[in-house]
Amino acid sequence: MTYDKLEWHLEAALNSGQADLMAFTHIGLYLSWIIRRGLHDSAAFTEADVRDIRRGTKAGTDIGETVDWKLVPQLLSAEGNAFTAARYSSYLEHYQRRFQDQPPYSISESAEAYAAIELFLDQIHRDWVEAGRLGECQRRSKTDPFSTVAESGERRNTHEAGELRWVVEGRVPIMRNVRRSRD
Repeated sequence: MTYDKLEWHLEAALNSGQADLMAFTHIGLYLSWIIRRGLHDSAAFTEADVRDIRRGTKAGTDIGETVDWKLVPQLLSAEGNAFTAARYSSYLEHYQRRFQDQPPYSISESAEAYAAIELFLDQIHRDWVEAGRLGECQRRSKTDPFSTVAESGERRNTHEAGELRWVVEGRVPIMRNVRRSRD
């Protein structure tokens, strides 16, 4: 299971005349927010990386190689996984709208870019928690974030249609429902 990865955006970034690592910026910004909010799995990152990202002296893109250029469940806490499964697509939509006046894949991970997404992510996380999703994530399987254990103990799939993946065609990301093998 993979939420997002550089590879899915690489061709579009290169076709837009951008460097290959620019295809990871939106993931890096999200990872920075996840780490700053404590929604990461502490075993997945070094203490130094977490400290530096929280201080703002290192960006999420700086740890791209460490995470194999992917956003996967193993990097996230139970709450981080449940939130990402529920709201990552909202983040991508906001990211696209926020930077729509910029050439595709031209946004560098900077303090300004982070500030542009931070308040949005804080708000949708707060709304998600207030809507009662936090209790569900406590029972969510770390290896299968789309599956939960109901109060009765019965497993149910909360993402019946399969994995949702963002595919960028030209300038506009389009949500495509695709079945993929779990990475």
